[in-house]
Amino acid sequence: MIAALLLPSCIHRPPKLEFGPRGRITDPRVAFRAVRAREAQVRSVQGEARAAVHATRGSGHVTELIAAERPTSARLDAVTAFGPLATFTTDGRRFALADFRHHVFYQGRATAAAIGQLLPLRLPAAELVSLLLGLPPLVEGAAPVRLTVDVERAVYVLWLASPLGDERIELDPRTLRPVAVAVGGRLDVPGYRATFSDLGGAFDLPRDVQLVSADGKTTVEIEWRERKVNPTLAPTLFTQPVPAGFQVAP
Repeated sequence: MIAALLLPSCIHRPPKLEFGPRGRITDPRVAFRAVRAREAQVRSVQGEARAAVHATRGSGHVTELIAAERPTSARLDAVTAFGPLATFTTDGRRFALADFRHHVFYQGRATAAAIGQLLPLRLPAAELVSLLLGLPPLVEGAAPVRLTVDVERAVYVLWLASPLGDERIELDPRTLRPVAVAVGGRLDVPGYRATFSDLGGAFDLPRDVQLVSADGKTTVEIEWRERKVNPTLAPTLFTQPVPAGFQVAP
């Protein structure tokens, strides 16, 4: 009898599905325009975050000083209480990585593989910047093809297709704010899923962004401690000279 009384509280109930004032949307172009409009509101960010990595090659966390600007500029300074660990910069064309532990300086073309030297996930610069801004990356040439409802997760699912691959963006059905994105794998970029949570601030951006590789073996989480949205950033912030005494890697 006691078990029978307790059983209903153990039954999984999906979150309540609530649409916005316009009711249920069926046209994927409407949802895509909302995603694009949100993207247009945010051009840059700068602040401090906690970055955590869980991967087969190692796990840990570090404080990151982050600056990013659309479309492809980013700077990440990994620091500790004892000083800098590494500084990564890219202007979308070139990248540089200063390793302060081993006093080695890396530089070259800003490919997804190069960015993978900093993150254990290979990402094009444009996608890295979008994620740092708290936005779902849009694969080049992406176009809306379908809009469905996931009742279990209580979200819209916007399906996009492009010559480079497909992706799915999950949207809050009331506000059309992105809550997750799944990007399919491409030739040199493995697939991944990103979730956006703890929304807040003037632009209702996520304070927590989590990336998980398609194979589930790698997780990267960025948790913002403080952040400015749309600051003016100097282009020189996204390049760096070779520090004195560093060996330049071949």
